[in-house]
Amino acid sequence: MKQGDERRRSRRQLTLVAAGHEGSVLKELSQEEPTGVILKVVDTIELEFYKVISKTNEGIKKFIPEYGGETTLDGEKFLRLQNVASPFRHPYVMDCKIGTRTFVEKEALVTKPRADLFKRALAHYSHSLTEEEKAQEFITKYRWMSIHDENSTTKSLGLRIDGVAGKRKVDKKEMLQKLRTREDIVNFFVNEFIPRVVEGSFRPESTRRQIGALLSRKIRELRRMFEESPTMQRHEVIGSSLLIVADCDGRCGLNMIDFAKTKIVPDDMNIDHRTQWEIGNHEDGILYGIDNLVQVFDEVLARTRFVPGENEDQSSWVQSLFSAPFKKWGDGGEEFIAFDENNNGNQKEEKDDPIVENELNRAKPSQHNIGIPADGFNANKSTKITIIGKAKNARQMPSKTLQKLREEVEAENAGIEELTSSGKLSREIAQQEAATGSKNANAPIQEEK
Repeated sequence: MKQGDERRRSRRQLTLVAAGHEGSVLKELSQEEPTGVILKVVDTIELEFYKVISKTNEGIKKFIPEYGGETTLDGEKFLRLQNVASPFRHPYVMDCKIGTRTFVEKEALVTKPRADLFKRALAHYSHSLTEEEKAQEFITKYRWMSIHDENSTTKSLGLRIDGVAGKRKVDKKEMLQKLRTREDIVNFFVNEFIPRVVEGSFRPESTRRQIGALLSRKIRELRRMFEESPTMQRHEVIGSSLLIVADCDGRCGLNMIDFAKTKIVPDDMNIDHRTQWEIGNHEDGILYGIDNLVQVFDEVLARTRFVPGENEDQSSWVQSLFSAPFKKWGDGGEEFIAFDENNNGNQKEEKDDPIVENELNRAKPSQHNIGIPADGFNANKSTKITIIGKAKNARQMPSKTLQKLREEVEAENAGIEELTSSGKLSREIAQQEAATGSKNANAPIQEEK
């Protein structure tokens, strides 16, 4: 086998693509990189950005795939980029286009008529076309991009969910193109994206809460790093996406990708990434979109902490994990109870009952004090509880069993009194007789003196 053939065999089409890049993104497998390196067809503008950012020590690099140089495959040059999805197990990947502008400024000045874009606009957004445009049957590229952005959340929120890839397909036309408000996006995360992610989780409730918490925390960190980055302050970032990765183990990742339209702004110009775009000011709305995404993930976190119908209340993570306080659950064989550290575990009406005390002493369960994160993700905020597990051979005591037990004990006491009062048996032997349920034929009869 030739070396070139071996190199070709080590490249594969990227199977987990949320949106775009058909055929232009591959995955390179090797012994050195068993999880794969992403190969993306070289764009000179994107290459320049990766070279610039890779030489800095800025915190924003944490949210950008690591640049590993260039490589050539069959005469075509590729960027070698970190595979940000490799640490995840069966992940779902979301491509979220970020910013209020998806085109560079020079495209707004192009007046070439485009009949093909008119047909697309007529098919999808006929209500946005003017009568004049319908009569002439063409529009410009800038007009098409403006119509497209106005009919999504790009212009209003500075973000747009372009695609989701994973085990189960998300229909873009049926779901994503119908997202028009911030509430729509929140509902998509809560009702579609996160439920798909946690399908294979052993603890779906806590995994859902963890994903909500991590998204809320990471988007804030990304915003802070972006604001503090001198490199990002000097560049207009157009057409970039936020790649959101999550898996059923509760792990999440946020990474900025796609920098083919990311250019440095003129020396005499400053941009804040939030101001509304006008021709000539180079504003991109990236931070405006991230600000809205912060609000989206905050609402997602609030709604993933409690799911109606699954928990009786939403007061704490401990109660949702261990059922309600002082409540028993189990399959009939084993039984567990969660108790607050300030409660000794006995119900008030049974606390001083000698029969209950006797049974608890006879089959004393094991006790373990543990710290459980009270909010499901912050280990610094923990609640101490005592978990009491049913000991081996311990007797379960629901109310009916307790009543029966009391009746048995009362019957035993009555039988003992009858035998000892008649002088037939000593109290000690009578107690043994009552406990075993049969008389000892060899027991000596002692008459009462």
